[in-house]
Amino acid sequence: TSGSTIPVNWGQLERGLGYMLKYPLENMLWYPYACSQGLMSPMKNYKLEDRVCRVLFHWIPAYTIDTFCYIARIKNTSRVKLVTRMQKAMGVLEYFSTREWDWDTKNVATLYNEVSYGDQNLYNFSWKNFEDWDPYFESTMKGTREFAMKSDPKTIDECRKKLKKFYVANQIMKLMFLGMLYLLFSRLWQVYQQ
Repeated sequence: TSGSTIPVNWGQLERGLGYMLKYPLENMLWYPYACSQGLMSPMKNYKLEDRVCRVLFHWIPAYTIDTFCYIARIKNTSRVKLVTRMQKAMGVLEYFSTREWDWDTKNVATLYNEVSYGDQNLYNFSWKNFEDWDPYFESTMKGTREFAMKSDPKTIDECRKKLKKFYVANQIMKLMFLGMLYLLFSRLWQVYQQ
């Protein structure tokens, strides 16, 4: 950990997630919501807001797509099962991601100063020459794409085209959702005025 030497905050991490757009994965199912900014930002400050967004943007789309695939008799991976697994993983991480943590790195600094100069060069675990989190997050996303997610580096252009299609579909879904909310509230307003 960098501890207080080079602290990282959630805003920096959220900007780092933007590298998912630069290096999209082969097995994307939808536009990565974690990359959006502003009003629809994935970084929530309140538990209720997070739970409402989970229902609106995870569960309802998953059940809608699965129902459509069932009716159309399309063999497909169950989105509900994927969302269930994702929610379980998020539940495990929630305790750690909703708190601020300070890590003491005094022992690491002491250890680094006690090893020989050759070992310091060989096992560089110091933050002395660290410049910025952005290149680190970019490198991490490239490595995650290629080594953890097993995405072929040659498919990056194809994945970017797929990402653009998902972006358009995501924007259409948002507009449809806003349209439905408008219709709902206008109908409620009419009922209220009567």
